[in-house]
Amino acid sequence: MSSEEIFEEVENKVVGDTETPTETNEPSEEIETKKETKPKRKKKEMTAERKEQLRKQLEKGRKTALANRKRAAAVKKIEKEKKVEEEYKIIAERADKSNKTKQTKNENEELKREMAELRKQLTEMKSKRETKEHTEEPEPAPKKLIQHKEVKEKKRPAQGAPKPKPTPPPTPKPARPEPPQMTSRELMRMMMGL
Repeated sequence: MSSEEIFEEVENKVVGDTETPTETNEPSEEIETKKETKPKRKKKEMTAERKEQLRKQLEKGRKTALANRKRAAAVKKIEKEKKVEEEYKIIAERADKSNKTKQTKNENEELKREMAELRKQLTEMKSKRETKEHTEEPEPAPKKLIQHKEVKEKKRPAQGAPKPKPTPPPTPKPARPEPPQMTSRELMRMMMGL
């Protein structure tokens, strides 16, 4: 039942008409049939030229769509490869960090061993020096031998001129005092490169 039928029935009952509901249904059916029978728009028949043109456009569209899909797939593939490379880099960096920590630990252990050896050597040197100082007098520093350069004789001036005085040999430089022993702190700084 449509909304029109309901309203017509209500009006008939209120007004008190004695019409039967069948009579009221007939005009609504006519309206419905009019709605159903809308004239359909006829399509124009396509000419052979138009059909050929549409086929060409369709082929061209399919080719461009295929090319676009291939390009998009290639871009996705490249991005995926980049992502995989980045993941491998992250993994490699992590492995390098763990290797570096192991290497630094090994280097630290080696440096500690070297320091222990140097300390032993230092104590030995100190003990030797102390025993030497107590037992013997200090040894004099060795004198450096100075070689004199031969002076070429110049032409002798006239007999009335005074003779040049011979130059005395240079005096030897005093021996440098031996540098004082390093303290353990200075030795550590030197080893650490500070």
